[in-house]
Amino acid sequence: MNEEGKMNQLGTLQSKLRRLQTVSNLKYYYFSDSLRPGKSLSSVTFGGKNTDIFGALSKLDNSNSDAILMISDGRNNSHNNPNLKMSDIPLWAQPIGSGNVADLSIEEAFLVSDSINSISNQLLKIRLRSTFKQEVKDELQVFEGSKLLETIDLLILPSKLTEITVPVTDLKPQSELLIVLDSIEEEDRLDNNSISVTNPFNPSSINVLFIAGVISRETEVIRNELNKINDFNVESAIELASGKPLSAAKQTYDVVIIGPLQHNISKSTVNLIKGYSNRKVPILFIQSASGIPADLADLFPLQAVKSRNNTKDISTPISDIFFSTWEPENLHSEETSYSNKPGTQALYGKKGNIFLASMMPAKRILALEMPDLPAQTEWNQEGFKFFLRASVRYLLDPEGFPFRIVTNNSSANYISMILESEIPVSAGSLEAWLNPDSIKLVPAFISSNKIKLTASVNAPKKEYFLEVRWGKKTYSPGKGFKIMPQEPESPSRGANIDFLRSLAENNRGQLITSPEGFELFMNSLPKRKTLILKPLQTPIIVILIGSLLMLEIWQRRKKGLP
Repeated sequence: MNEEGKMNQLGTLQSKLRRLQTVSNLKYYYFSDSLRPGKSLSSVTFGGKNTDIFGALSKLDNSNSDAILMISDGRNNSHNNPNLKMSDIPLWAQPIGSGNVADLSIEEAFLVSDSINSISNQLLKIRLRSTFKQEVKDELQVFEGSKLLETIDLLILPSKLTEITVPVTDLKPQSELLIVLDSIEEEDRLDNNSISVTNPFNPSSINVLFIAGVISRETEVIRNELNKINDFNVESAIELASGKPLSAAKQTYDVVIIGPLQHNISKSTVNLIKGYSNRKVPILFIQSASGIPADLADLFPLQAVKSRNNTKDISTPISDIFFSTWEPENLHSEETSYSNKPGTQALYGKKGNIFLASMMPAKRILALEMPDLPAQTEWNQEGFKFFLRASVRYLLDPEGFPFRIVTNNSSANYISMILESEIPVSAGSLEAWLNPDSIKLVPAFISSNKIKLTASVNAPKKEYFLEVRWGKKTYSPGKGFKIMPQEPESPSRGANIDFLRSLAENNRGQLITSPEGFELFMNSLPKRKTLILKPLQTPIIVILIGSLLMLEIWQRRKKGLP
């Protein structure tokens, strides 16, 4: 049904409401993405932004009302469950439109990396919704810009959500994917047959400078593992001979990793490292405390000590993540003892030694006491690579680690983002919300490392911050972000009868589908009470009028009036 047909339906309803108004007090409200008061149905238009039925019901003040009559086509984009109880008084639903016109739609699409360390190979997840009662054959195409990446023949299941996965490789950073579902003649709407997704992954997003003061087996181990991490863009600066100056850095780096240094490194290398520290570039040292150059000692949180102290074994939540795939016992040394300097934070220690410490929050500096990397008989390369990746992520965002936002498709009335964790997270152990409005987010686990967060909200245009609670601790991954407004939806031809019926029945009302149904609704309402006074037939009124006349005569005589 087109807009003209819906307006004709409203005209018929207007006459019914006039009759209803003779026995009840009516208040009119209009809603699309917001709720506002009105005067009658005559000023209703079918346009505006996306429908938010649940947002409207949650803002409606029904404290002095007996029932709600909702006139709607039932097309609702607020992503809520129609089985929820939304009203304390009966809610009756009057559908408007051509009935249950079936529809195909792309409900959502998002990109995830194929694994925690891979971004060149990605998976495009697409969810399709069908309200047809039978299977539907259709075609879906995926474009990167004007380039066609994939054409897929689909068999979409009836009355269900169909999810498909499309492998995509070597996408350009921040490139936009367009997913298009071929429309069919019988479906209700066409504006929900396409969706855009921006590639959030950038293989060169973390620029790393690796500095070493000597060529050694340790140097090669660190450099080789750094180069294997896909989202690191690594440049190396190594002194080829003791005291030989390094060439000056050619660009700005996100993180500096410093491998084995010697006491006699060149002054230019010392100044280079100090310069990055002064500019507050995060630094990771993988260096023996006994071998740190004197000019850099104030940047190094560990120190060599002559005898072991009585420190108990230390294991912090951060170090538990760093060493989750790398056996900490491999760090132990019998010959030298280490401790963290005053004012620094010990993150990991064993048998009286501190092996990992930080200078945070004063400086973003981590220091790992140099283990005997190449000499370990069962060297865990994957574990060490994970340590490098995790420590860099921690240095870049210590408040959010181990979480980070990798996709954010939020709009004005619907929050949708993908949260990635450096380590597996069990279902049910995570809570999330958006501040400053404390908007509760619903987590859905895509995998043990990826969690989708969603919520319906009529959001104003302002900055939000994500908060995550996990393991009795609160994290704040990423910076603030704004929720972008969503494009208006196109009017639908049909009415979502099933949705309206579920909504009404779960709120003590009924779906009105006939004139008899409207009469049933009217009869369910308490009648407006009107007091009819008949003075000459009511004893109390006669007595009251007589008393007033007697009082008037007495007052006039008292004042000498006739």
